[in-house]
Amino acid sequence: MKRILVLVLFWLASVGLSSIPVIAGPSTASRWMDVEGSDLPMFSAVQHGSEFWVVVRDGDFGQIMKWSGLTLEPVGPLLFQPEDMDLMSYHGEVYSGGLYVRDEETGDWWGWRIWTGSGWESAIDTTMWDIHSLGGYAVLRDTLYLVGLFRTRQTAEDFYLARVDGNNLIGIPTELSGIAADAATYQDQLFISVIGSHGSVQENFPRVYRFDGTTCAPVLGEDGQTPVGNAQTNSSGTNFLEYQGELYVSGLFKLSGATELTSIAKWDGSNWTDMNLNLPRDRWGGIGSMVEFQNKIISTYWASERGIWQFSNSTWSRIGELEGQAARQILVRDGQLLVIGEFTTVDNTEISYAATPNYCCIGTRGNVDGDAADQVDLSDLSSMVSFLVAGVMPPTDCSIESDVDGSLNVDLSDLSILIAYLTQTENRPVLSTCP
Repeated sequence: MKRILVLVLFWLASVGLSSIPVIAGPSTASRWMDVEGSDLPMFSAVQHGSEFWVVVRDGDFGQIMKWSGLTLEPVGPLLFQPEDMDLMSYHGEVYSGGLYVRDEETGDWWGWRIWTGSGWESAIDTTMWDIHSLGGYAVLRDTLYLVGLFRTRQTAEDFYLARVDGNNLIGIPTELSGIAADAATYQDQLFISVIGSHGSVQENFPRVYRFDGTTCAPVLGEDGQTPVGNAQTNSSGTNFLEYQGELYVSGLFKLSGATELTSIAKWDGSNWTDMNLNLPRDRWGGIGSMVEFQNKIISTYWASERGIWQFSNSTWSRIGELEGQAARQILVRDGQLLVIGEFTTVDNTEISYAATPNYCCIGTRGNVDGDAADQVDLSDLSSMVSFLVAGVMPPTDCSIESDVDGSLNVDLSDLSILIAYLTQTENRPVLSTCP
């Protein structure tokens, strides 16, 4: 094989590398496509068995709907503030709740409700508890915990953390410095993130707390650092994601002692690290929703340079540029990446409210000829040379496979990587992953 490749290199040298044209590869617009049935702005979604549930807005009101992939079917009454509603699937049931969401018909706080098959009912005993706000949930040691604002009916005592016991809540005393907005379990402990309350500064107050089953305290690193709030803490939401054995939290904060704002930090079990890296740093926030997909973090970013961003190999890259309003949530639906929100354009292509990647590539790039085994071999090199020298299109219409370096152009750089991949045993280049 090496001899053949050497001959190819000699032949390329004889025709003159400078004479090989740079031919445009896949366009930015080709990376995303519209999702059928996404006719209304969307804010939150959850996969529940074979069903897909979504919160939408229609005019001044919102509503929970089932989304068949073709049509939207209303489920329940109209809502105020649908942008703050979340859905969850737990133990075979669908639940809904949010930050100060109200029922349009009754004016009541939506609280935390369960779908009975014919309507939404409170999931807890309302003679005992009034749920004003539900920020997030997590399961620790087979127990479901909720974070938000929970008030006892008899004593009007407020709790921001509670565990679920049947249809009752058990309030857990905490001293959080804001609104509890999300929760996650990591290393057999419950982590809670908070956002500022109603414009209050909260500049030096901790943003992430940890509950070990007994006590709740700010998460301090060995170096004493912890994420702390700032003047705009209430402008950005917050989310957790465990990725490659470490816990990431998004929001808008600083690491204590640092001067720069960050929209994402990582906890490795001992210390915090600013993971904003090459992401824009914006005083209004940035990262919203996050999900792990194909060994990468995929996130929404709603402030400057809004769009869909990807994190891998210690670098952030924007893989989708949005116009209109922001993306609200990113998730995996039936094994496929799905982004929902209020946007109307992705990468200069008209796509309304829901987008999914438009690609044929699987795993890594380089299968230029598109063989069914997805192998990268001499046949791919031959197809690449024919394309670059003579303009002969590869047998497959999946141009992303030819864009080996992921630069959005198919050129000599791709050819060079392909040759090195097929000839070198040491320092062999790594093929770029598919979108």
